[in-house]
Amino acid sequence: GLLVSEGYLDEGISVVRAIRDRYDGEKRNPWNEIECGNNYARAMASFALLPIFSGFSFDLPKKHIGFSPKFTGNFQSFWSLGTGWGTFSQTENSAEIILHDGYLELESLTLGNAKSVKTFMIDGTPVPYSQNGDLFTFEQTKILKKITVEW
Repeated sequence: GLLVSEGYLDEGISVVRAIRDRYDGEKRNPWNEIECGNNYARAMASFALLPIFSGFSFDLPKKHIGFSPKFTGNFQSFWSLGTGWGTFSQTENSAEIILHDGYLELESLTLGNAKSVKTFMIDGTPVPYSQNGDLFTFEQTKILKKITVEW
């Protein structure tokens, strides 16, 4: 995870693949990864990669969420907060944040790979926003289920 977060994507993925191959369930116990602290660490170690690969960030008191994937092109990831959970997906020319359960109240959003934005919609309706680089700020707090951005 640290390699990926520091920009060494290929090297980080290589380490993940090596560990997954080592603990494949045939050679060694798949639930006991020595490198990650022994006994039942696999799920925790794997979950740590989600925010790193997706560039996920949030600040609930400030009502902010952000994504800046380490990958270009098509990408999809799960995200989870104390108030809800959902998915983030990105293509070459768009991004989508979908809330699957709970609620999401936002005043701002960061999209690290957003280019010149053509449309910005919340729950299917265009909304006013201001943009400063990759930071989008809404005129008023939004409670939403889906954000779609096209560039």
